[in-house]
Amino acid sequence: MIRGVLEDHYERLKSMEQSYKERLASMPKGNIRLKNIRGRLYPYLDYRENGKMVSKYLNKLSKEELEELQFKLEQHKKLLQNLREVKRDCRILEKALKRK
Repeated sequence: MIRGVLEDHYERLKSMEQSYKERLASMPKGNIRLKNIRGRLYPYLDYRENGKMVSKYLNKLSKEELEELQFKLEQHKKLLQNLREVKRDCRILEKALKRK
């Protein structure tokens, strides 16, 4: 009986993990950095691509668009944290169910 409950919970966690991965793939990643050049602030999006640090100038974005991008980046971080927790719980359940 307990094994069945654990297996159901494990399957729910696996579907949540897949859902998080799909949502993360469609979201922007990185951080917005304001670079001070000659007394003016310029926004850059810093992220890693193929192991290298990339810095992209965000010259066409309005203040509202920058705030929206910042919100999406924060959501990305929260989803990453949730994904880590789900993976941790899956590992615990795999040990309890003696999988892998």
